[in-house]
Amino acid sequence: YAGVGKTDAEIIEALKADVGYFNIESEAELENLIRLAKQTGKMTKAALRVNPDVDPKTHTYTTTGKKETKFGVDIERAQKIFSDYGKNEAVKLCAIHIHLGSAGHTVEPYVEAIEKVLALIEQLRSDGFTIEAIDVGGGYGADYTTEASPTAADYAAAIVPLLKNRNLKLILEPGASIAANAGILVTQVLYLKKGGEKKFVIVDAGMNDLIRPPLYGAFHFIWPVKVNEKFVPSRRDKDLQLDGTVVVDVVGPICEAADFFAKDRALPPTKRGRLISIFTAGAYCSTMSSNYNARRRAAEVLVDGDKFSVIRKRETYEDLTALEK
Repeated sequence: YAGVGKTDAEIIEALKADVGYFNIESEAELENLIRLAKQTGKMTKAALRVNPDVDPKTHTYTTTGKKETKFGVDIERAQKIFSDYGKNEAVKLCAIHIHLGSAGHTVEPYVEAIEKVLALIEQLRSDGFTIEAIDVGGGYGADYTTEASPTAADYAAAIVPLLKNRNLKLILEPGASIAANAGILVTQVLYLKKGGEKKFVIVDAGMNDLIRPPLYGAFHFIWPVKVNEKFVPSRRDKDLQLDGTVVVDVVGPICEAADFFAKDRALPPTKRGRLISIFTAGAYCSTMSSNYNARRRAAEVLVDGDKFSVIRKRETYEDLTALEK
C-alpha cells in the first residue's frame, strides 16, 4: 500500500484488509502506522521507500526517485531508520521499496537504482535485519510512439541477473506499461476553424477527459477513426507526415487555452461529425478525468473482437448535482 499522505482512516482500513506491505515514506508515517497497528491489534509488514537519487530522464512532475522529491527517504537515512524501528513488534520493517517515476524509456536507471539498493540490503542484513522483499516499483514506459520503450524482456534481461540468488521476493508495479495501450479516447469533430495562420480541429473531448498533454506536455498519437488507404499509418510517430495531410491544432471546448490534445500536428483532412482516436489513453485518462467546466465524464466501452459493452455509463447532469444539498 503506497502513498505519501495516508490518512488514519485509510491506514486502519488497510490494516483490517491485511495488505501485504505498507510502503513507508517517512519516519513520521512509520511512527503513526506503529501507533495504529497497536491501537487496532493488527500487526503488519512494511517496506521502507528509499530514494536512490537516480534520474529516470522523464518529466519533472513524474520523477519520484530523486532526493528533492516528496517521496520516500534518502538512501543514506535508511540504516538509521532500521536502527530505530527495525525491531518493532507491531510493524515488521522487512522490505525495501523504490519508485523512480513514470514514463521511463531506458533500462539503465533501474539497473543503477537496484544496484544501490542491493548494497543497502546487504548492509542491513549484516546489521542483523531481515529483508525479505524488494519492490522495484513501476514507471516502465508505454509505447506512446511505436517501439519507443524497452520490452518486458529487455527489463528482465537487465534486472533478473542482479537479483538472482539474493533470496528476495520481487515485487513489480507494471501499471501503465500494460494499461496505456489497452485504451483509446474517441472524440467527435465539432468544428473546423482558422485563427490567423492556425487551423483548428475542435472536438467534443476536453482536457477534463485527458489532461496529460497540457499537464505534462505529453504526446498522444492522434488519427481519424476511418481513413482511406493512403492515410493508413505504418507507425505511430511524432513527426508522421503523409502526402495530403493538414497541419492543425486539435483542441477541446473548455474555456482556456490549455485545452488541447495536439499542436501543429499533421493529420488527414477531416470534417464535422467525423470521429478521431487519441491513442494510449488506457492509463491516466479516465483516472485523471474531472468535472471541470461542469463537464460530464465520458462513457467507457469494453471492446472484445466484434463485441462491446458499456462498463461505465456516461455521466448525466443529475450525477453532477447528486451530492449537493
